[in-house]
Amino acid sequence: MRANVDNSENLLRAEMYVTAELNDLPPGGAVIPSKATFRKDDKTYVFVERAPGDYERKEIKTGAENNGVVAVSDGIAWATAWWWMVRFLWRPSSTEATADEKLIAHALENRAMVLAFAAGFILFGISAYERLPVEAYPDVTPVQFQVITLFPGHAAEETEQLVTIPVENEFNGMPDIASMRSISLFGLSVVTITLTDEVTDEQARNLGAQHLAALNLPPDAQPSLSPDSTP
Repeated sequence: MRANVDNSENLLRAEMYVTAELNDLPPGGAVIPSKATFRKDDKTYVFVERAPGDYERKEIKTGAENNGVVAVSDGIAWATAWWWMVRFLWRPSSTEATADEKLIAHALENRAMVLAFAAGFILFGISAYERLPVEAYPDVTPVQFQVITLFPGHAAEETEQLVTIPVENEFNGMPDIASMRSISLFGLSVVTITLTDEVTDEQARNLGAQHLAALNLPPDAQPSLSPDSTP
């Protein structure tokens, strides 16, 4: 029997089943899709699902094929024919598996490989965790140092012109500088140099010492690097 199912709300999808109640039998016998049948030794058969995943071959007697369906006169019950028709009508037009289905099927067929990959990822994670540097009180301050120059007896303007500006010019040539700030006071010049995170504290102080030795300042100026401590 052929039936039209109302799906105006788009609740039914491919491979879904519907339950229907048959009140009256249509004239002419039940019909099923011709593709659901097969012939062997001049007999026509159809597989009937007795339980989920359990199928039984049934011999049926059919009439002439018309528009892709055949009439069944004997062999299966009306409800069974109804089931085959609805299942066939809601089967997807393409039976080709999607990429996700192929991936899942491949994983299920190669369980040993999947377990090996999972074990490898777990071991890699454990190894990375053990080698991860962890500090109880990590130093999040930027890499920086100060060039502190004592210039006794000179005003702030003289200190800036004779000490601060030459220090800035010299250290501007140092690589990986993120920022540079300076302050000039009476007899004191402080230049704060901040470097990028790629530079370590030891590298920063080595570079600072090299540029400090290359400074050309007045004889009474006393330049030095700030102590190696977190600001």
